[in-house]
Amino acid sequence: MAKVARFLLGLIFLFTLFVIPVQAQAAGETGFLPLVTQADPAVPLAVQAHQAFDRLLPDLLAAQSSGAILSFKPDFSAGLLRIAYAPGARGLAPARVQGLASIHAAMALVPHAQPAGVQRWNSITPTFSAFLYSSCFSASLLAVSSHVIGSLRDTTGHVVGTYAGDADSSGMLSDCFDTSSDITQIVPGYKMTFTVYDSTMLWLGTFSAFVPRIAITSFNKTTSVVTGLGPKNKAFGASLYHPYLNAAETSIALLKNGILPASGSWAVDFGTLKFRGGDYFTLWESQNSSFEFGRDFYIPYLECNPGSNHCRVWGFPFKPASLTIIHGGVAHTFTGKFNSSNYFEAFLDDGAGTPILLKAGDKVSATGAITYTLPGLTAVPNFMTSVVTGKAPAGRYFNVWVKDVTNNIWYSKWSHSNSAGSYSADFSSSLTLSAGTPLVYYIGYTDPATGNVSGRYITAGP
Repeated sequence: MAKVARFLLGLIFLFTLFVIPVQAQAAGETGFLPLVTQADPAVPLAVQAHQAFDRLLPDLLAAQSSGAILSFKPDFSAGLLRIAYAPGARGLAPARVQGLASIHAAMALVPHAQPAGVQRWNSITPTFSAFLYSSCFSASLLAVSSHVIGSLRDTTGHVVGTYAGDADSSGMLSDCFDTSSDITQIVPGYKMTFTVYDSTMLWLGTFSAFVPRIAITSFNKTTSVVTGLGPKNKAFGASLYHPYLNAAETSIALLKNGILPASGSWAVDFGTLKFRGGDYFTLWESQNSSFEFGRDFYIPYLECNPGSNHCRVWGFPFKPASLTIIHGGVAHTFTGKFNSSNYFEAFLDDGAGTPILLKAGDKVSATGAITYTLPGLTAVPNFMTSVVTGKAPAGRYFNVWVKDVTNNIWYSKWSHSNSAGSYSADFSSSLTLSAGTPLVYYIGYTDPATGNVSGRYITAGP
């Protein structure tokens, strides 16, 4: 009976909303791929999703070049990747980039933890949390196995997203809106509403909030201060994640709490920690007693991969961006704006669409980032010992990854190069390297001074 009541209630809810217009069928279909399925609790989910996306990018670009994929868009804070396939081509794409048809099914595979957010003392009402410019959200302090119905309305009051789902046995959920557009996001000025029922469909409450505007406007590496704009007189929680890139592969996560000033201009001081490019900052703001909204930001840095034609720079969203690659003595400059996910990217080609592959020694500069000379990175497997050896900048720590393509599993070793730049990564306890098995090798290197990143992607197989 409860299921019938829930079904009827869902129908009534949908009819009481402004009807989402039925859009013409897209050229193909959309798939959703979880970027993280096994999480390290010491590393923010968005950082792990970002790293996984970088390892997957060559596969995505190859599938796009073949025509199987039309476009793709990561949602790092949710740990998801949205892929648009060409008509009838989803099954033709490599298995590793064939996403699930349901965003909810994909989200269920991502191990989510509640955000650090704002400190809440003696909170007894449900708390809904969402990053700006995501399509997803989480909730806690719900009744056990309660049923939640939600909507996302734009600034005109038109419904652009709906939701219906159940909390788990601990009163938590992490999920996404079903949206009327592939690009619908939780943006400032939109209104989120959730109605909660218990497992017998008894109404427990309706909760709503307008999405605030939160902006990061500056950072100072000398004083370790991040500044921005936000709602006045609201409680906030801020965090900074900084990897040390040391032998123990340790990191630090600093947390700050306070009240946003009446001026709306805030500043968070992280003390003596010196920022490095790629350090991950988040600010959560308590909009009302049941909603908190977050904005994240990477201290600006460059990502450029030798052997590919792709570079990305991270900076201030929606601000002008410029990126210059000097390859073979020729400068190639790209301009535009940082997107809502805080990055601007460029693909180097010869003008006719043929990729120009970057190589060690190429120089890259971009808005807000320190100029980068691409390092030499190599990986050579030994099939007798299952050890990967190669070259990298001398005296550095970095990750060496091997992917078992058949089972779609990545294995990693935290490695170190000696004074000659040589390294050795032993995978014998994890898998057996074989010349007859399709494998992918990936060296993920971060410059410890600038935070600039290079990844070298090497495929091998029978």
